[in-house]
Amino acid sequence: MDLVKANVKANVKVKAKRNHQQKRLLAVMAATTLLVTGCAAQQVTHATGRDTPRSASNSTSNSVPNQTSNQISNSASNPTSNSTSNSNSTVTTTPTVSVPTTPTMSNPQVTVHGQTISVSVLLTNTSDVAATLSATQFALTSGEHVLSPANSSQVPGQIPAHSKVQITLLFDSSSLVPRSFTAKLAFQPSDRPEQFMPLGNIALPSANPVSTPKISGPTVTFVENNGNTVTLPVVGIKSQYGIGSPPSSVDPTFQIPPIDFNIPADQVSQLAVYWVNRDPLSEPGFLFLGPRGWIATSALIGADGSERFTIQSPADPSQKLTVSDDGGCAGCSIMDIGAYFPNMRQWAVQQGFPLQSPPLFKGEYQLNKNTMSYALYPPAPGYETNGAAYMNLPGTNQNIFFGQEEITMPPSDHSLETTILNFYLANIAK
Repeated sequence: MDLVKANVKANVKVKAKRNHQQKRLLAVMAATTLLVTGCAAQQVTHATGRDTPRSASNSTSNSVPNQTSNQISNSASNPTSNSTSNSNSTVTTTPTVSVPTTPTMSNPQVTVHGQTISVSVLLTNTSDVAATLSATQFALTSGEHVLSPANSSQVPGQIPAHSKVQITLLFDSSSLVPRSFTAKLAFQPSDRPEQFMPLGNIALPSANPVSTPKISGPTVTFVENNGNTVTLPVVGIKSQYGIGSPPSSVDPTFQIPPIDFNIPADQVSQLAVYWVNRDPLSEPGFLFLGPRGWIATSALIGADGSERFTIQSPADPSQKLTVSDDGGCAGCSIMDIGAYFPNMRQWAVQQGFPLQSPPLFKGEYQLNKNTMSYALYPPAPGYETNGAAYMNLPGTNQNIFFGQEEITMPPSDHSLETTILNFYLANIAK
């Protein structure tokens, strides 16, 4: 019996110990469950973007996920805010960028000057930002043939926002085998889609025109500053005279003495001296520079000594040069001085000759008190008209005088125009 009682007591102790262990295990499991549940609750609170509960540890509230959740919460509730109320993190907002649109082309005008194709186009920029321009963005295309614009093309560096500009592109067609073709103008700004504008059919003159025979006859020598000489042919012009008998010959009746003036080497073959015989009893004649191969279309010398001579290109009548002066017509000189010299307009009115119809100046530039250079609006796109005017007012040893020279050519021939006008001013002022 004592043994049985001992065994029963032992079994009771074992059961009690097991019950105690089970209770401890259940307590541990319950604590673990609470811990896991609390962590899960904190994770849900962070994911929803709410503030971390005050009971959360500092390491948890300052963790990266907490910063990210605060950023998302604030950016969603206040997109324009750059910082949060519960975090030092900063959200960088991206400014709105205006994407430029490609300028559009319209109103094409095509003219042909010898082997040069001139294309005038209106460009419109509807964007809120300026558009960068360059001649290299354009090309003249026809099938497999592609021409690039010449450096002398008139293309501004940019088009301001919401504005329009007129550009003139010049293309050398001498390399093209087909002399008649259908062309398009291609325009491709940087990183923008390419545009094409039809230009229709373009007809070109022969690439190898009949060469003009070497001019035989009188010549004149030009002496440059360095002592070198250049010889140009002299072309006589038959004129009409208001008084007296016309000379028997259009050529000079004597050898014209050398002239001190620099002729650029690349222009020697493009220039000639044009000569008009005057009354031998007064002055022997008048000369001026002009493009070689041009023909005289008008030449008049009035009874009052006024003169007007016009030459033009036989291939393109729009290209022309006119040189004139008012001779002894004092009233004519006063009116012209008032028209071409802005500072003399009031003086002309005081003399009784108010300005009637002023020229359409594109620009005026007074070189000195006697000399004015100017630009007029050209007769058509693809051309430019430049001129020079010279005056003398009545003085001790001189009479009132006004003279001028104007020339219209493509912009690609601007340097040739400059040489011609400079010679006129150097010669007329003597």
